[in-house]
Formats: sequence, C-alpha cells, structure tokens
Amino acid sequence: METLQVNRKQIEKLSTVLNNSRIKIFEYLVDEDTLVVYNNKFHIEKTIAGYMDYIDNKSKIHPEDREKVKQIYKEAKEATVEIREFGEDGDIKHSVLEFTKIVNEDGKLTLIGSTRNITEQRKQEKKLKERARKDSLTGLYNQVYGKKCINKYLNRKKPFDSCGMIVLDVDCFKLVNDNYGHLFGDKVLARLAMLLKEVFRDNDSILMRAGGDEFVIFVKDILNIELVRKNVELMQKIRNLQFGKTGCTITCSAGCCYLPENVSGYTYDQLFENADIALYKAKERGKNCYVYCDSLQHFSSMIAEQEKQEEMLEARYFQNDIVATAFEIFEKTNNFEVAIHLLLKVIGVRLELDRITIVQTDIKDREIYSDYQWNRKEIPKVLETVRHFDKEDFLTVFNDFDENGVLVLQHDHMERYSESATKILIQGEAKTIVCVAMYCEGRYTGAITYAVCKEKRSWSNEMLKQLSEVTKIISAHFAKNQVMNHVYQGAITRMEHDTLTGLISFGRFHEEVERIILANKTSDYMMIYTDFENFKYFNYKYGYTLGDQVLKDFCSFIIGKTEEKHNLYFTRVVSDQFLMFRTASHEKDEYQGIIEEIEKINEEFMLRQKEKFPQSNVVLRTGVYYVTPECRSTFYAIDAANYVRQKVKGGEKGSVRFYDDEMQKQRELENEIVNDMKEAMEQKQFKVYFQPKYSIKSHEITGAEALVRWERDNGTVLSPNAFIPVYENNGKIIELDFYVFETVVEFIAENLKAGREQVPISINASSFHASDPQTINTYINILKKYNVDPAMVEIELTETAVVSEYESVRKLFDSFQLHGIKTAMDDFGSGYSVLNTIVDIPVDVIKIDRGFITSCLETDRGIYFLKHLIDMIRNLGYQIICEGVETDEQIEILRQIGCDEIQGYWYSKPLKMEDYKELLQTEKISKGGQNTQTGKKS
Repeated sequence: METLQVNRKQIEKLSTVLNNSRIKIFEYLVDEDTLVVYNNKFHIEKTIAGYMDYIDNKSKIHPEDREKVKQIYKEAKEATVEIREFGEDGDIKHSVLEFTKIVNEDGKLTLIGSTRNITEQRKQEKKLKERARKDSLTGLYNQVYGKKCINKYLNRKKPFDSCGMIVLDVDCFKLVNDNYGHLFGDKVLARLAMLLKEVFRDNDSILMRAGGDEFVIFVKDILNIELVRKNVELMQKIRNLQFGKTGCTITCSAGCCYLPENVSGYTYDQLFENADIALYKAKERGKNCYVYCDSLQHFSSMIAEQEKQEEMLEARYFQNDIVATAFEIFEKTNNFEVAIHLLLKVIGVRLELDRITIVQTDIKDREIYSDYQWNRKEIPKVLETVRHFDKEDFLTVFNDFDENGVLVLQHDHMERYSESATKILIQGEAKTIVCVAMYCEGRYTGAITYAVCKEKRSWSNEMLKQLSEVTKIISAHFAKNQVMNHVYQGAITRMEHDTLTGLISFGRFHEEVERIILANKTSDYMMIYTDFENFKYFNYKYGYTLGDQVLKDFCSFIIGKTEEKHNLYFTRVVSDQFLMFRTASHEKDEYQGIIEEIEKINEEFMLRQKEKFPQSNVVLRTGVYYVTPECRSTFYAIDAANYVRQKVKGGEKGSVRFYDDEMQKQRELENEIVNDMKEAMEQKQFKVYFQPKYSIKSHEITGAEALVRWERDNGTVLSPNAFIPVYENNGKIIELDFYVFETVVEFIAENLKAGREQVPISINASSFHASDPQTINTYINILKKYNVDPAMVEIELTETAVVSEYESVRKLFDSFQLHGIKTAMDDFGSGYSVLNTIVDIPVDVIKIDRGFITSCLETDRGIYFLKHLIDMIRNLGYQIICEGVETDEQIEILRQIGCDEIQGYWYSKPLKMEDYKELLQTEKISKGGQNTQTGKKS
C-alpha cells in the first residue's frame, strides 16, 4: 500500500485551514481518562489526566452542558454536540465538538475530536432573530412577538401575580406627518419608544409597537397603585418631550387594563380589547389623558356567551354520558340548590364515588371552605369548618393542575406536598382524590374534589376529561347562582377601577378594608379622608379638563409620598373626595405626629398647585380616624374620618384634624340633635329670639332679626352654631326654617291684633330652599294663614349661599320680591364676595359681616376702604346694615363714614319673645323704615 507523505508545506496549509475555520484537534484516551490537545502544527499543546474530574472542577464548559459531554466520553461514542464555554473575559463562547472513534494498534480505544468556535455565527443568528422579533424603527417588540410573549406570561400566570396593560396612541399623529413630514414623524415615534424604555426600565415589562402610532405596554407583577403612578409619570413626560427647534409637541391618550391577583384565564386579545375600550373613552374625553378600564366584563362577557353556546353544542353530542346528564339537570331544574344536590348524587352513584365536595377558595385570606357536599352513607364529611392554607402549599398544588385543570392524588404518594398540605388534601379516609379546578370569568374560585375512600383507583384520560367538563358546567351555574344572589341582595356588579384616576373603585375599596376590619387586624391602621375645598370654583375658572388633571396629579403625588405600597388602599369616593386606608406611622396617642405628617404633604401639594395656577386657591381638607379593634365596620371608620374632615374650616391654619375623644363627644351630641329634632319641634323647644336693628342717627328701632335657640328639656340651651350646621348637612334645616318663619309670622299677627306697633322682622333661610320651586308657595301660604302683610318680613341668606348657589338663589329672591317680601344678603365680606354678583342679585339689604367690619376698623386704610365700600353699595340702591357692633369707638367711626343701620350688642343682645315685646313698647320705633332708638344700651 502506498503511504501518504505529508511534508512541511502541506502541514502549513492544513494549519492555515484549521486557523481560519477556528478548529482545534484533540484526542481522548478512554482507558487512561486522558485528553491530549494539539496545536495547529499538530504538536501536543497540553495533556490533561483525570479528565472526567477536570470537567467537573476546572473545565470552562458551562455547568449545564458538562453532563452531556461527559456522557460522550464515558460511552466513547461518535457524536456531534454543541456546548457553551466561558471565555477569558467571562463571556459565553459557543463551540461544536465532533467525535470519531478509533482503535489503536495496541487495541486501546481512542476518541479523535475537533472543536470549532461558532460564537460569531450564533451572534449573527441572534441578531437576525432579534430583528425578526423587533420593530425596525423603534427597537420595541413587533406585534407578533410581543403578543406571543404576553400570552406566554398569561398562560403561566400564578394566582398571586398581578399585571397591567396600557394601550398608548399618539394624539393627532397625522397632523405631525402632514406638518413636519414622515421622516420627522418616524423620529417622534422613535423618541417616544425611548421614553417608554426609560419610564419602565425598572419594571419587568413587555414593550411593543402594535402598529402605526399605537404602542402596548405590558407590565408584570405590579400593584395597581404603582401602575397608576406610572401612568401619571408617563403622560407628564410625554407632554414635556422636545424635538429640537421645531416647536413640535405631542400628547398621547392611553387606555389601561389591570389584571389583579387571583384572576387568570385571560388572553392578550381579551386584555387588549378592554384596554382599547378605555383608550376610546380617553379620546372621547378630549385626548391627552388616560382612562382605566372600569371592569374586565366588557370583553369577557362576549367570551362567556360563546362558551355557553359551545357547551350547548357539546351537550348535543353527549346525550347518554355524565356531561349530557349535567346539562339536563340544570336545564330542567329551576332551583339551583335542588339541581346541585341532585347532580352531585347522580355523579357519585354513576361513578361509584364516596364523596364529592365543592371547595371554595379565598386566596387573599388563604382560606378554604365548602357549602355543598355529597357523601355516601357512613363516609365522613370534610371541611365542616374553614381551613387555612400556606401560600407555598397552594402554589404547589395550583401548578400541578394539568391543561384540563385536573389533579389526581393518591394517599400513599404525597411526598411532593408538605405535611400541612397533605392534611388538607387527603381528608375523610380518602384513598384517591380527583381535584378539578373551578374558574369564574378567569378567576380561580376553588375546586371540586371527587373522592374514593374504600380503595385506590386509577382513572382513564377520557373519564378525567368528562369530570373536567362536568366541573365547568357546575362552575358556570355556581357563579350564576352567586350573581343572582348578589343582585337579589342589591349588590349590583360594580366597577373595579375609577376610570379617571385608575385607583380601585370605592366598592372594591370597601370590600378590601371590610375584610381587614372584620378580621380584627386593625390596631395599626388609619382611615384618611381628604377633599378639595370648593373645588367647583377651580373647575369653573380653569375648566373640567384641568380640574381632572389636578385630581390625577393629587393621586400620583400622594402615592409618591406614601412609602408603604402593599398595605395601602386608595380610592376616589366621588368628585374631589379621596379615601386612604393604610398602616399608621404613629401610635394613637401620638396623633399630633400624624397630623403634622399629613399636613406637610398637603401643604406641599397646595404650594405646587399655587405655582401652576397662581390665580387659584386649591385648599385640601383632611380628616383622620385611627382604626382600633373596637371599630365596628368600614363605614363607621369612613363616617368618622368624613365627620372630622367636615370640621376643617377654610380659614384655619391647619388642613388636618384628628378624630379624638372630644370629637367623639361632639359627634354624639350631634346625633342627639338629629334624633331629638322631631320631639323638640312638637314640644316647641326651639325658641325664637329677636335682636333689634337701630338707626345709627336717630337710635330708633328699624327692625329685628329672628334668631333661634334650643332650650332643651334637660335645662341646657344650644346656640344655633350647635345645631344649624347639623340640620344643613341632613336637610332638616328646611323644616326648621319654616318652623321659625311661622313662629315669627304668628308673633307679628298677635301683636298687630293687639294693636302694638311693629317693625319688619328678617328671618334666616337656607340655600336648600333655592332648589325647591314650591318654597315660595309655602312662605306665602304661611303669610296668608295669619293674614300678615309680606312687607313685614324679610328673608336673609348668607353671602356664601348666595354666591355658591347663584342662579337658583337669584330665581328664589326674584320670587320673594315679586310677592312683596324683602331680601337680604347676610355676612357680606366673610370671604366669598363677588362685586359683579352683588350688582345682579335681587336683594334689598346688604348686611356687612362683623369680622369684616372689625378688620377694616383696625387701620386708617381699612376705614377708608370701608367708607368707600358703603358709599358704593348705597349708590347701587341697597340698604346697609353693619353687624356685630359692640364698642363706642366702632359706633363713632361707623357714624362718620355714613353707615345707616346697626345691629349688635352695643344696642341689644338677642332677646326672648316677651322681652322683645316689652322693648317695642318702651323704645322709639322708626316710622316708614327710618329706624332709631333712645341712645340707651339694653
């Protein structure tokens, strides 16, 4: 045989080929467990004895690839395998090993091998794969791959995980392309994509371009309150985007959908459909905002209908099996209780079972219980009381359900589960249990367990599928029965989230907090109730769009200031009112620290709004209730926090008040005031007092104001400040107003009948009357009943009521004047004066507030201002009365600046009816309304 002679040049050529191909040659001596590595000159580069140990301890082969390499060497087989190795810099290198088996002349087995570095090839393949997955313009995932990733997560989503989807759309993007060109439009989209990466870089998220100017952000394992904060941050940063010197700015609209814990079974399409509905609502609201999907019902209701039709079709094909039987029982039995007990019995008998249990699961409280169970005779019942489970145990069981939601358990093969889990799973002498998961609208609600107690049993796949189908049918009817019960009890399906702010809905807030309170886990919680004082004026001045933005900013600001994220429940009750339930940062007796903490946050937010809207006066009011174990319910805590919030006055220095023992006593008194009103009116405990008005020039009596006091049967006397605000809050003020008015009219009638001189009497009225068109008829009928001239009475409303209910009050005052009843604006200058409103409002008398007068009389500038104000009001044709005059100095100044009439303690305190009668007989009375008195103080 001719022997191939290899010369030096040929070796060099071969070496060049090996170098260029990145190939190295080696041989493995099987019997000696030795690896010999050659260089490209075919000289021995290194020899490694004990190579199997070397692979485990010193090799740079990736740990996950070592076993398959060792297997080849041990079995001395011809093979090709790809492995990963660590490079000198720690990077991963990819190599292909090829092995050829030979037997040497001495009979020893050898593996001849080569290793080829394919790292660059794999990098290129990865780049090509990434290009196929990503949008070329933005670098985000394209729709196909993004949708695949989201569905993969949703299919594997665990019950304790939560996630959210945001569908984002550039507002009026066509105009950007039209005005700046499509190349610039591409730059806008690319910059927006970069911003999405910045905002969500700290979150486990999937970012994709759905097409055109539409993007999808899917965020894994995020709390709802954090998703709200992210939404607010994103929208603000989009508004701040700059595109060079073009002057171009953009806004976006977003629809958000949140999938909370214990909800699964949803797909990308279902979540996208819900978020897209919310996006459409954002567009309807004027764009440049985000809207939360209020409920997952929108799309899932259509799916439920489809599933119902599919179940009906399946029933036609299974006429004689257990599935068809289940359909028939529910169809022909109107009563759910009867149907479920009958069906469980039929299944048990037909399948020779010993027990069937419908196990309901409360994942949040980690409890399981059962309301429905069928047992053969002498077979013990299970789950007769609520049982608790551990989170890890639950996840282990949940992950063991197969694709049909089925899990088969044998009593002697429970090594996978903990002892506590085994005690829950294998109860009542069970030998074999088939567990089938139950879902309601994607939410895991529990399982039905089919138990055999006498002996172990094996189950065919076909039978397990039938049990799975039967369980679905039972789950559907079970859920329907619960919904019907809720509707019957008045609990109509509610929204899950507030569409404006993205916070959880008030209904869900109440449900979550009630669970904590009833569990008596409340020693370290606070209920915080905050609202914006007179926020309607902000909306009136700046518009509802900016008003809504302020409310969103408030949510984001509070969330950002609250370190606790897990034990935090935050909701918008209605309009501009917000509730937060969170762990307390101080002990109850350290409530001053709580007040200072919240007050600091409120002041910072109010200052920020002042900077944004210099002409506005955004004022927050907050009430805090410390929730103790004695708290009876969520509504009790809410009412307490709301009660103390209402006690915060706009003029006060602080914006926060705490519900303490004094507040509790005050509330109890107010409850008595509410409950005792009817009896007090029947027994005429409400007494009318009269405070006379005087002419400052002649000191004659010109009129009087009727004031009410409550002389209780226990001897105490309550001033109006104690009960008027209470009756204004509950609407009973209307009854009291008419009671006082009729008492005054009856008094005037008696005096006229007795021939005594009379002056007009003014009576206070609430702005509540302005909303009732029948109010004027009630007043006129009372006057007619006692045959009293309307000119003898005057109706007063406070300046606050006049301004806040301007349109309705104007109509009411028009009606009074039309029937000859004078009208007056009380407390002018107390804080809400609008001069153009005074010009238009139909009033005859302006009563200047006591506090305003006192403030003006303190300085020369104030006196000058008050003089010109009085001159202006008089020149407009109004009668002027200065209230609360108490000193000689005030009288002298008011006389000099031209005030007409005076009411106050300098002349007379409010008098009882008999004392007022006597006053009218002894003092001078003004004729024709030019009121005066003798100069003596009463």
